[in-house]
Amino acid sequence: MDKPVKDILICGGGLAAWITAAALSRALPDEVNITVLDIPDTDKFDMLYGTVTAPAAYGFFLEIGLSEPDLLRLTHTAFSFGTHYMQWGSPSRSWVQCHHLPFPARDNVPFVHYFTG
Repeated sequence: MDKPVKDILICGGGLAAWITAAALSRALPDEVNITVLDIPDTDKFDMLYGTVTAPAAYGFFLEIGLSEPDLLRLTHTAFSFGTHYMQWGSPSRSWVQCHHLPFPARDNVPFVHYFTG
């Protein structure tokens, strides 16, 4: 490439798009324009990873300059130990995707696994 990138378009929406935009804006010069093209109903197509992050994202948010109080206040979100998916594939199936938190293990079992029992 002979010319520097001046414009970046992020197609999508939700958490994944916005944290990508935040990370790029922090890493790139101010002359680069970053635009998020929010696609309606994105969360319907990315049910597993587009709207949640693991607790390990805390360090990433600090690196890109997002504070937890601001993030929670401005995005109307909350902390979660996991996500319970109900009627997954059939009316009788459900499962819990646990986020591994830095809590101590008991009898070599991570704390969050007690929530799935």
